[in-house]
Amino acid sequence: MRREQQGKKDLILSAVAELGLSMNDCLGQCYDGAGNMAGRLNGASTLIRAEHEKALYVHSMNHRLNLCVANTCGIPLVRNMMDVVKKISDFLITHLSVSST
Repeated sequence: MRREQQGKKDLILSAVAELGLSMNDCLGQCYDGAGNMAGRLNGASTLIRAEHEKALYVHSMNHRLNLCVANTCGIPLVRNMMDVVKKISDFLITHLSVSST
């Protein structure tokens, strides 16, 4: 299992390097709570932090938020509200892009 986390760590570090970024400037890491990424002993975030101590791990709540939104979209009031928000967003995008050209 450690080999898998080592591979993920290497993949992350090489992607950061390919983007021309320095891990010396990395002040944090954010992943979901999967053990292979967030594990306190052998997770990829722990392996990265062993080399780059400023790269603190913070749990991402995006997955939980996505589940909550998906679950509540079954409620008619919420579904209707989301539809109104989308229509307002589409209207603003259309009218702001037309007026700025």
